[in-house]
Amino acid sequence: MDKTAVYALIALALIISFVFGYVTGRVLKKREPVETFGNLRVDRSDPDGPYLFLELDRDPDLLFVRKDVTFHVVNENYISPSQD
Repeated sequence: MDKTAVYALIALALIISFVFGYVTGRVLKKREPVETFGNLRVDRSDPDGPYLFLELDRDPDLLFVRKDVTFHVVNENYISPSQD
C-alpha cells in the first residue's frame, strides 16, 4: 500500500468516527429529559430596552446548588404600540 492510500484510509476513518460520535451524541441528548426551572419572559415593547421577568416553578434555593439551569424563554410584549 502506498502512502496516499494509507492517508486516505486514515482520513476516512476519522470522518466516519466523527459522524458516528455526532449522531450518537444527538440521539443521547434527545433521550435526556430537559429539567426546566420555570419561564424567562422577555418584554421588548418598552422603549427603554428589554425587560426580563423570571418565573420560578421550583424552590429558589435549588438554583444555588446547580451549576447550570434551564428556562423556557417566552417573548411577550406587555405594552401595546401607541397609535399616533
